[in-house]
Amino acid sequence: SIVRQGCETAQVNAVFTLPSTALTWLQQENLNHGDECIVRRVINHNGRSRGYINDQPVSMQTLRKLGEYLIDIHGQHAHQSLLKNEQQRQLVDEMADDKSVLEQVMQIYQRWNSFKTALDALGGEDREAKIAFLRYQVEELEPFELTTEAIERLDKELHRLANAQKLLDNSQRALSLLDNDESGSTLSSLSQANHFLEEVQQHDSQLSNITTLLENAIIQTQEAVGELRHYLHHLDIDSARLEEVQQQIATLQDIARKHRIRFADLPAHFEQMIQQLNELENYEENATRLEAQLAQALQDYRIAAEALHQQRLQTAQRLSQQICAEMHQLGMAGGRLEITVNADEDTLPTPTGTDRIEFLVTTNPGHPPKPLNKVASGGELSR
Repeated sequence: SIVRQGCETAQVNAVFTLPSTALTWLQQENLNHGDECIVRRVINHNGRSRGYINDQPVSMQTLRKLGEYLIDIHGQHAHQSLLKNEQQRQLVDEMADDKSVLEQVMQIYQRWNSFKTALDALGGEDREAKIAFLRYQVEELEPFELTTEAIERLDKELHRLANAQKLLDNSQRALSLLDNDESGSTLSSLSQANHFLEEVQQHDSQLSNITTLLENAIIQTQEAVGELRHYLHHLDIDSARLEEVQQQIATLQDIARKHRIRFADLPAHFEQMIQQLNELENYEENATRLEAQLAQALQDYRIAAEALHQQRLQTAQRLSQQICAEMHQLGMAGGRLEITVNADEDTLPTPTGTDRIEFLVTTNPGHPPKPLNKVASGGELSR
């Protein structure tokens, strides 16, 4: 077992800087988190394991799929990724003169996919069920003032009410120190000090600035005393209101947990639900708008995909010539590699265009080239 003796689990973590293909795949799977990817696998002592991508639990199949984009093993019988059409496409794109052509296809695909996802969410036989469920969720939250400011205000009120006794005690102590009927208060001390200096400042002008500062201090202290008296006058220890606020926050926290969001995210979630409900209730208008946007995005995609197709044709020809020259240098004098680039305009858009790219190879003169995974031996593949 790879789990150390006496331990319950073993954990393996890896951080990858993402190539474009892996980033695109993660975006499709809603697993992306910036330009880096954190992969984690936890193995229990009983042999069971769990996989995570960017801290999101995934199946082992999903983890293996990501591995195809991230890891390549070089050696005879081990350079497996080169046999895959996806890797062959990536090699062609990496050799392209203008990488922005593929990037544009990816960007337009994301736009097309967002419109399609939104349109799919509007339709379907369960539209009425979605409306009913969303309306129930919205009505559940409507009695509350769900704005970011209101949530912050409620949280501040809870802290103030929960600490009301301490606020009262400390404020009274502060007021007593600042101003009381007995001598020794801050105001009394400041006034006495100022009086003593005023009596003698005529003998030394340097004292004038000090008395001015003391006079300002007396004025500011008097203002602070007034504000503090006003604060104490309106400070209540309201246990009933405290219980009410606690109950309200507890209810909202329960709702947040039910929706699997953070308490602080409730306002944004509430607005999102209202927007979704409005879109579903105004289906025809929204569907017409989304269909037009989807059609325009598809048209833009076809144009960009055709430009990518033409670039790939040129790149494939140049790359195949370079590889053929290398094959001859590596002892495969009769070897030849062709790269086919076939566009399927009827297929749905993908982030990498509509082309199927395949490496065809022959290592013997007179034999027609066939798919790489059908004819290349382990040694030939390594070379």
